[in-house]
Amino acid sequence: MTIHFVCTSNVFRSRLAQAYLASKNIPDLNVYSSGLDAKEDLCGVICWVAQWLIELYHLIPYASKAWNQTTKEMLKKADLIVFMNNGNFISAEKRYPLNNKAYLIWDIPDLDDLQNDNENEIIQKVRESKRIYSQITQNVDDLIKSKLL
Repeated sequence: MTIHFVCTSNVFRSRLAQAYLASKNIPDLNVYSSGLDAKEDLCGVICWVAQWLIELYHLIPYASKAWNQTTKEMLKKADLIVFMNNGNFISAEKRYPLNNKAYLIWDIPDLDDLQNDNENEIIQKVRESKRIYSQITQNVDDLIKSKLL
């Protein structure tokens, strides 16, 4: 089975979901992620808080090394597509009609980009990223328990 996580830039949410699910080492499960606007490269290779979380939770062996731009072919190969939020689903449906593909829409918020690096913003970003990561791991764990895999 192939699961594909989709978000906006593939530098935070979908990469964390991919790494976390891949770390479960489920036999015959392939896990991928991509971003609908990844090719714009707005955040670099990965968001710094995503990299920090990947290191903190020992997910480095399971994490993608670079962002991937969502393509019609990627979505076509997936048995299940997981969109990080409804906006991602709507955008994907407009660009790449899903033609009855199996999908889920999660309600995972994205982080706003830091405009500067003052200490209060960094602390807030770290707290929010941990909360979002917790939401992602809960959703992945629920997906595993749902027997959809």
